[in-house]
Amino acid sequence: MTYLSRLADLKKPARIQRLFLASAFLFSGISAPAAKADRILFIGDSHAAGTFGRVLDERLRTIADAEVTSFGSCGSSPAWWFKGTSTPCGYFERLSGQREGKYKKTSPTPLLPTLLETLKPGVVIIEQGANLVLESAEVITAQTRKMAEAVVKSGARCAWIGPPHSRKYDRTNLYETLEPEARRSGCAFIDSRPFTHYPATGGDGVHYDSIPVSGRMLATTWAESVLAEIKKQL
Repeated sequence: MTYLSRLADLKKPARIQRLFLASAFLFSGISAPAAKADRILFIGDSHAAGTFGRVLDERLRTIADAEVTSFGSCGSSPAWWFKGTSTPCGYFERLSGQREGKYKKTSPTPLLPTLLETLKPGVVIIEQGANLVLESAEVITAQTRKMAEAVVKSGARCAWIGPPHSRKYDRTNLYETLEPEARRSGCAFIDSRPFTHYPATGGDGVHYDSIPVSGRMLATTWAESVLAEIKKQL
């Protein structure tokens, strides 16, 4: 069983994942991969499952010696990545070494602890927060802290990408809690709002892919701007 084929089982329940991974490494006679500075894990919500995520994934793969694995789970908040909650609105994944990513309408969200244990990334890029916009400051703080601390404790460097500008929601209050907590917990933080502006008409007011014609261009610019910031901060 190859390393990449084992990743196909990352969406199993937590206990089954741990048993599966442990037995796979034991009986295959190979060790789990050592952490590498250029091994990158990128996770996110519907934006990561759409044009923004696919473009960022592609650009990350142009970095010399980078080994990139990406997952986007539509509708996800940080809690989903610890519960394996299924997305009803779109899922994207692309493993290291794959020529193309895979898209599904629905799929369980991979468990972050299993991803960290299995992939041993040196850098973790998190695009999360948009689905916390209606939550209390306490919920935002708790979920952000849990995700950021899990990454930092794994030994990886962490970059947290905040949500883009939205016509439907004012995210000022969200950012006032999300950004300082992500930073306190050890992540570099990228505010996406300076790189994005949702048009006054068209689309659903949230997702750039829902804007006819220009939406993908806006998402592409966002991804490229975010990558430049990640390179500066990490």
